[in-house]
Amino acid sequence: MTIRVVLLVLAIFFFTGWLRLVGVAAAVVLPWIAVVMANAGPIGDGAQPEFVSAERVGIDGPSATQVGQSTEGNP
Repeated sequence: MTIRVVLLVLAIFFFTGWLRLVGVAAAVVLPWIAVVMANAGPIGDGAQPEFVSAERVGIDGPSATQVGQSTEGNP
């Protein structure tokens, strides 16, 4: 971002002619290049993702009750 701001300030106040256009173009394109490089990320190792097996579909925990029903004091 520092390079972008410096290029933009130079293009506005100091550069003239085609150099001004190059400075503005660089100030516009640099963030796009940075985002593309950041989203590229590291190359994966080729391992397949692990999914939940068919044997374990639910989460272990207390049994659920209907809304408004209490489990205490039932005969």
